[in-house]
Amino acid sequence: MLDRLSFFDRIDIRYKMFWLVLVISFSIFFNGLNQLSLILVGVFAWSLLSSPPTYALLGKLKAISPFILIILIFTMLIRPGKPIFAFYGISFSSTGLKHGLTYTIRLITFVSSFSLVTSTSSSSEFLELLKKMKLPYPLIIAFLITLRFVPTMKKKHHKLIEAQRTRGINLNKLNWLKKLKIEIKSLIPVFIDGVMKSERLAMALLTRGFSGFKEKTKFHKLKTTKTDLIFISITLTQFSLQIYLKIN
Repeated sequence: MLDRLSFFDRIDIRYKMFWLVLVISFSIFFNGLNQLSLILVGVFAWSLLSSPPTYALLGKLKAISPFILIILIFTMLIRPGKPIFAFYGISFSSTGLKHGLTYTIRLITFVSSFSLVTSTSSSSEFLELLKKMKLPYPLIIAFLITLRFVPTMKKKHHKLIEAQRTRGINLNKLNWLKKLKIEIKSLIPVFIDGVMKSERLAMALLTRGFSGFKEKTKFHKLKTTKTDLIFISITLTQFSLQIYLKIN
C-alpha cells in the first residue's frame, strides 16, 4: 500500500504526467549544466515529499551507474577540446567532460522522474488515466498486467541468482562472458514461468466473463484537489523561471 499521507502521492496522476512531460521536454531543450542541474534538484526535492524515501530512488540509479561511467569516458574521448589529463597516451578533453556531464544529468533526470511517478501511483490511477485518453480497454488491461508482473518476474530472477550463489557460484569473480551465460540461463525459467502465468490469467479472465466493451465501475475517480493546485503552481513557476533565465 502506498502511504497516501505523503504530498507527492496525493497528487492526481494527470498532473504527475504533465510534470513528467515538462521535466523530460525541458531536459532535452536545455543544454546548460546549471539549467539541467536545477531540473534534477527539483526532481529530488519532490522525491523527499513522496512515500518511497530518496535513498530508494538512489538505489535505482545505482543500476545505471555503469552506463553513466561509459557515457562520461566515451564523450571525453571523442569530443575535441583542451586536454585535462592523459592516461597511457589517451587524452581526455574538458569539452568532452562537459558534454558527458550533460548527458548523464539528462539520463539521471529521466530515470528519477519516471521512477518517482510510477512508484507513487497505483494501477487504478493509471487505469483511469488511460481510459481518459480513450484507449481500448483490452489494451489498457494488457498494459497494466504487464506493469503488475514486472516486479514479480524481477523477484523470481533475483531468487534464481541467489540460489546459484548458495551453490558456490561467485558471480563477482567471474568474467563478463560467464556472467552473461549465467544470466541467460536464469532468464529462461523466468520467461517460461511468465508464459505459464499469462495462460492461467487468460483462462481466469475467460471463466469470469471478462469483456472490454462494457462500462466499468470506477474504483478511483480523478479529481483536482488543493494539493494538485499547489503542485502545478510550483511546477509552472519553476519552469517559467528557467525559461526566463534561459532567454536572459
